[in-house]
Amino acid sequence: MSAPLITFAYASRTTHVLDDAAIAALGRQAAARNALESVTGLLLCGETTFVQVLEGPREAVMDTVRRICRDERHNGLVVLRVACIDARRFGAWSMGVVQGDRFAGFPGLDAFLLPEFTPEAALADVEATLGVMRTLPRLLSGNRGVTDAA
Repeated sequence: MSAPLITFAYASRTTHVLDDAAIAALGRQAAARNALESVTGLLLCGETTFVQVLEGPREAVMDTVRRICRDERHNGLVVLRVACIDARRFGAWSMGVVQGDRFAGFPGLDAFLLPEFTPEAALADVEATLGVMRTLPRLLSGNRGVTDAA
């Protein structure tokens, strides 16, 4: 029998603006490690904020979260949701990376793209934030703008 699955969603503040190359490198590193640990997910990168959903076996996801908490590219991590799940929502990506500025005009992303969007704003309206994340795979059919280095 396979291990029970969980989802872990968080928002955090970037410590500095990451350029496209840095975001691509982050995505490649995460995808390679996640593929080995059976973790999948999606990372939405704004100019000043990350929102990420991870899913997979509990221990693997929590090990990933501990690494993320030590990462100096961001701070102010706010947990949006931790829950048991029956099935993966982001199973197609060991780590899908969406650079938010490429999706101006997509429903729900406009607020995320504002410099004043913060992890606390994501927490204040968790359902809206997670709703955007749940909608992205459908909106991004054909992988338009989503990278996964695995």
